[in-house]
Amino acid sequence: LSFSVASHINGSMIESTPFFSRCDQSTKQIIVTALQSRVFTPLDIIAKEGDNGFEMFFLQRGRVTISTSQMSLPVITSSSKGDFFGECYLLDSETSCETVTACVYCEFYVLSQDDFKEIVESADERLSVQNSVQHYVNQKKSRYQK
Repeated sequence: LSFSVASHINGSMIESTPFFSRCDQSTKQIIVTALQSRVFTPLDIIAKEGDNGFEMFFLQRGRVTISTSQMSLPVITSSSKGDFFGECYLLDSETSCETVTACVYCEFYVLSQDDFKEIVESADERLSVQNSVQHYVNQKKSRYQK
């Protein structure tokens, strides 16, 4: 039953994430059940550029400001359900390429690096998932450096 409820609530969010959309259905279900709910208050810094972190965040409710010192336009506001950041934290050696601050009360679903590693280790497409995340992170960093 918990699989069904979690899939119903968060399945479309995982499905619309570029590097998870290619996973088989059982891997997606495991990812969905690994998500933990987290709430932040206005002005909380959720991720800081240059810091190491251990979680990827999926916005459920609220609005955040995303900034980076490497962009000519340094501030982006994100408020769409399913927007995500921190994908770089799923990889061992990556640091955040952006600072994310809560503008209002925000609810997120969070995937930890440990859960991600455990999931992809047991997935048949382990290397494909890891490579997809790495490719997405590299593309994002190159956009910020322009």
